[in-house]
Order: sequence, then structure tokens, then C-alpha cells
Amino acid sequence: MTVHTLLLDDCQKFAFQPSESGQKVNVCKSIRHARIKHKFDWAGSLILDIEDARALWLSLINAGAARI
Repeated sequence: MTVHTLLLDDCQKFAFQPSESGQKVNVCKSIRHARIKHKFDWAGSLILDIEDARALWLSLINAGAARI
């Protein structure tokens, strides 16, 4: 499955991965490591319906997130 990733404020990374059925999306959030600048630490995950995941994606884009 394809993973789509957004980077917000150069310190928060959101990875969106659709499920096999395409009805749910796993969203994993990572934050930049305090001492190792190129590393991210896992901060949590959500399983959302496709519509909720789209709404989150759009809100992150509107907040200034960049696709990576």
C-alpha cells in the first residue's frame, strides 16, 4: 500500500496509509527527535474513516503542511 506523508512546521510528520479495503486509513504521527535532527519519534496513530482522513489531510494542508 502507498503511504502519503505530510510535514507540518518541519517538526511533525503525518503518514496516511489506506487499508486493504480502502474504507479506513491508518494515520501515524511522528515528531522530530530533540537531539538528532534527522530522526523522528513515533507520537501516536489513529484509524479513521476515509472521509475523516480526507478532512484531516485538508486541514493539515490549510495549516501549511508540505507533502514529502
